[in-house]
Amino acid sequence: MTRYFHRFLSAVGVIFVLSGAAHADGHSDESADDIQLLVEVTIKDGKEEAFQTLMADMITSTQTEDGTLRYEFQRSGDLVHLQDRYADNASAVAHMQSFGPNFGARFSDVFTSTRLVVYGPANEAVRALFDPLGAVYFERVGGFRR
Repeated sequence: MTRYFHRFLSAVGVIFVLSGAAHADGHSDESADDIQLLVEVTIKDGKEEAFQTLMADMITSTQTEDGTLRYEFQRSGDLVHLQDRYADNASAVAHMQSFGPNFGARFSDVFTSTRLVVYGPANEAVRALFDPLGAVYFERVGGFRR
């Protein structure tokens, strides 16, 4: 892994959130294999303009990833949540391997990280990326999806 990828992973706290992606007909496009994320970070002082530019660049780049099904930024003051959803473990790993070299250094410069929680059936490859960050993993044990 590249130096920037390690810096990115060290800087980012991620909360993976189960958030429904229901269609108008009430049916979900989620599968039992999807991995979902909510990255929780704080914008560093004086980094507002850099945040806006970085966010736009990240969205543009991530739109090209077939396995990335959701990629949204939510904000409350300086607190930012990035909500991601990947079709499967391989898609989550592919995103992270691309993200690190492309955005890791800028991400670390703009944000202070909070934490990392993973929802979904995270395999060894996903865990290898996030275990060093103290990730907490949750697997589905009940419920339903529409």
